[in-house]
Amino acid sequence: MDINFNKLFKQELERGFYDNIYLKLCNGEKENNSITIPKTCKSRLNGISEYNRIWNYRFLESPCRIGRKSVYCLKKINGCQIKNSSYKCPICYSLDPNIDNPCEPLNKLMRIDISKNFAIIPNVYPYLETQFLVVSRSHIDQGQLLNNQELLKEFFQEIKNLLSRNNGVFVFNGTCGNSLDHFHSHYTTTKFPLLEMLSEKLNGYFDFEHFRGFSLIASNELMVSELISTILKNNLTYNFVVRRVGENLQFIFFIRHCKILEGVEDLNLDAGGLSGYIVTTDKLNIDENILSKYLDTTNRKEDYILISSQFKSGGRRRSKTQKIKNKLFRKTIRNRK
Repeated sequence: MDINFNKLFKQELERGFYDNIYLKLCNGEKENNSITIPKTCKSRLNGISEYNRIWNYRFLESPCRIGRKSVYCLKKINGCQIKNSSYKCPICYSLDPNIDNPCEPLNKLMRIDISKNFAIIPNVYPYLETQFLVVSRSHIDQGQLLNNQELLKEFFQEIKNLLSRNNGVFVFNGTCGNSLDHFHSHYTTTKFPLLEMLSEKLNGYFDFEHFRGFSLIASNELMVSELISTILKNNLTYNFVVRRVGENLQFIFFIRHCKILEGVEDLNLDAGGLSGYIVTTDKLNIDENILSKYLDTTNRKEDYILISSQFKSGGRRRSKTQKIKNKLFRKTIRNRK
């Protein structure tokens, strides 16, 4: 299927999908009358602005990204229950064509089925450029789908096909820095600082200019499955960003230890955040010390060393990062100040 995300985004803009944030409240019902929408929020695309930089990490405020907490009717629908919440799964709700949806804008949600198990929908509260979701058509948890070989193969092929026709990346937030259980991966054309610097030829662990991750050039889903299995058997979790490199896909894995230690502020960063693009609903008052403690706690160097020693597929081509790292990265971020 020939999907052009830029055209889809323009189409959604023209039909007003991203406008009128006030209309999404469900028939006037309010929860504790606590919802506050900034007066400047006439659209979900309003108000996004950069307010801070630490190293190569950009901090952006998105005050109009209210999220599911304002769609109160999600408490009343029949559908999948969100873990540890009174809300039902909004993705399941959005995908059901038989529901007469009383809420705006979900009753206008575009859906494109791209394969047996996956569909494309727009992100209702976009905070990245040209942002869409590839979601599982049935409710499968974030941590389960990529452990299923058949589904992983289908997902790998679908994102490879989509990236062959679109100049963007996919972001998978897993269970660390993510708020929804239903499997979903974000497509965006956002230029993440890490990807502007990272070599498209790198295989293995990297630690460079406060970015830390594991790059895997994958020709098939089996290589991805092996790395995921290696991570999980060590009781760790992961996020990743993926882009197309020639005929292959480059997966940038972030190996996560999400337990926050006492004295460390929980920034709840997802894969986009660890790639240098941190979007918050309010301005955070943090400095280099706070960010450094969080990264060293949840994206630990020792975990990468452990996984690198156990991962077989990347062993023969794994780089000695500390010795040749300057050759593996582009010289600078474009327009870096």
